[in-house]
Amino acid sequence: LKKIEELVLAAKNLAIGMSLLCEASLQATDSLLSIGERLSSLLFTELLQDCGINATWLDIREVMKTNSDFGKAIPDLELIKTLAKEKITPLCENHVVITQGFIGSDEEGKTTTLGRGGSDYSAALIAEALDASTLQIWTDVPGLKTTDPRVVSAAIKIDEINFNESAELSTFGAKVLHPATLWPAIRKNIPVYVGNSQNHLEGGTWVRPKSKNRPLVRALAMRRQQKLLTLTSLEMVHAPGFLAKVFTILARHKISVDLVTTSEVNVAITLDEPTSLTRDVARELKEHCHIQLEENLCLIAVIGNDIAHTPKLVGEIFKVTSEHSIRLICHGAGQHNLCFLVKRDEAENILKNLHKHFIENPVDIKPTQACPGVKL
Repeated sequence: LKKIEELVLAAKNLAIGMSLLCEASLQATDSLLSIGERLSSLLFTELLQDCGINATWLDIREVMKTNSDFGKAIPDLELIKTLAKEKITPLCENHVVITQGFIGSDEEGKTTTLGRGGSDYSAALIAEALDASTLQIWTDVPGLKTTDPRVVSAAIKIDEINFNESAELSTFGAKVLHPATLWPAIRKNIPVYVGNSQNHLEGGTWVRPKSKNRPLVRALAMRRQQKLLTLTSLEMVHAPGFLAKVFTILARHKISVDLVTTSEVNVAITLDEPTSLTRDVARELKEHCHIQLEENLCLIAVIGNDIAHTPKLVGEIFKVTSEHSIRLICHGAGQHNLCFLVKRDEAENILKNLHKHFIENPVDIKPTQACPGVKL
């Protein structure tokens, strides 16, 4: 109770300070947001001890060291590995260790947070640092599904999926696993289990380095609120450096690009709609090219295996989408996804039809033999 009262008082003082200043800095916000994790982990430790389990509480800020980018801090992987072996490994010999996700601290000890998906990411980083045999993520859904069940009621739970497929699925819209969560597990080949905390008997999804079956289409993802930015310039023709200029401008303004297609004089790129394409960005781009922006679009990703080596797949997709306009398509950059942009008001209907065509009643098409590549 004393620890809880101290944390509640800290939250109160932070809130009063923000109110008096009429502002909430990222640093102060991180400190305030950390209190929920610290409170809940204290209560859970006490609950386990009452159940006769030898549980101990650890302040993860002693281990999860980051830079000082408050709100979206970047972990120091090597330091975390050293501190985890020093502070967590000995405790694990005789205790169940309860700690927090999402929060860390910088080199001065100031509280930081890891941003969206930070709790699962924290678990993955600790699993990597300790060479864990398994990483378990318990959430409010029974694992990964073949698409968003809120859009397609016929979505099917995936029992097993490989790292590459899962990374694509989380990157292009699935909310169950944040993309960052998988990278520590992938680096150490740690299997990940995603289960339902509200009904553990319902089963979940195993994400493994390799899966036993490799379907052509494993899942479909949809990312809403997309913009299509088209840049047109004769400067592109046989002239090196144009794309470098464009991406330097976008990087300077911290604008992330998802998909890219090019022609002789055009470059088309997709952006998340919440991304702020400010007047300053537009002005800088106009110094090098004409720009055109289309909004109210959705990105649909077809995710599976050997996609680039299955020529009939594109034809089947176009068959399903023949009555709809596709604004951009990216195919061949990888073996595990094919992405395209469609109008927002047509996206859900397209997703339902694709799911029916490729997953509920899958067409029988096989990949051709891949052309041998040369590794450089």
